[in-house]
Amino acid sequence: MPNPINTGKKQFLQKFALLLLSVVTGLCLSEYIIGKLNLVPEFIRWPGHNIRFVENPGMVYEYIPDMRKGRIKTNKQGFCDADFSLEKPKGLVRIAMLGDSITQGVFVAPQENFSEKLEALLNKQSRENKSPLRYEVMNFGVVGYNLEAEVETLKEKALLYKPDIVVLNMFFNDNEPIPGLDPMFISCYDGLSERQQSYVIKRYIYNRNSLIRRFERDVLFRSKLYLFLISSFHSARRDREALLKVYGLHDGAYGDMKSIYRGFEEIDKLKKQYGFDFLICIHPSFFRESENDFKFASIAQSFGFNYFYMNSYYKKENIPPQDLQLRGHSNDDCHPNELGHSIIAGAMFDELKKHNFIDSGQRYLEGGAANR
Repeated sequence: MPNPINTGKKQFLQKFALLLLSVVTGLCLSEYIIGKLNLVPEFIRWPGHNIRFVENPGMVYEYIPDMRKGRIKTNKQGFCDADFSLEKPKGLVRIAMLGDSITQGVFVAPQENFSEKLEALLNKQSRENKSPLRYEVMNFGVVGYNLEAEVETLKEKALLYKPDIVVLNMFFNDNEPIPGLDPMFISCYDGLSERQQSYVIKRYIYNRNSLIRRFERDVLFRSKLYLFLISSFHSARRDREALLKVYGLHDGAYGDMKSIYRGFEEIDKLKKQYGFDFLICIHPSFFRESENDFKFASIAQSFGFNYFYMNSYYKKENIPPQDLQLRGHSNDDCHPNELGHSIIAGAMFDELKKHNFIDSGQRYLEGGAANR
């Protein structure tokens, strides 16, 4: 005679298994339908039509590789330059340019960018000196990047190409808490609502290294169903409070130098590990000096890094600030025009010579600073 307790337990397990199967099937079906119908809001997948989110929370986003939309044209590696080759011939000196939109060269033609102009100056000198050395300046600049994103770019991408020299281009907002905070999420020329902006900011700023946030970012954000649900039930009131909090950070020019120390510590380790020469260029706002510029220089000095103020070269040329501005961009006080890029290229050429980075031909012929 069957045991009623065992029978009841068996029926319970069967019902539980059927329920579990139904739930899993329903979740999988929902995931498929949401993905098929593209129901996840666009702003969650990427904030602009030229960029996409990446898994690295320090980098946040990158340009879509091999893409041409509007003014932006990227190579196969996702940077505004010619395609990079992993092969590095003997006698080739590679310079990796790290930075934000100033380095990328927004609003100027690719051939007018200071990376291109510097490369031309270096190779011209090499030809005149009948040197067997050839120079390649690789532009790793991405609009909106802060120091943390630039260091991650160096680690994940630039070092693959064995640069002999790394040049870090800094601007006064390089200690902002998230890459692209102003151009991507606050000014937001791509038309994100405040709710959408704050969603992206909260995703990457608040408690981003906690166990729960890492699990959400690394696991849950891979699910289209999860993205759909959180975008549907997001609290507008909390969004507004979060956005005001971020505006407060923005208005205060951040002021926190911990991220700069951390970034320089990481660069110092990489410099010792890979043996590249290192130079910092601090770019100015045309019409005012920033306290952050001097703080960045002071921290660089404490690490023994070579640095220079680009503003001193502008002053040396005796050029009015407005003559460096882009035509039709009177409100833009940081992105130089073609003249500005020419002066930057000349300044970097002088600084590289000053620190004996480009006159030590023999060590480059023997494999370069990165291979010492």
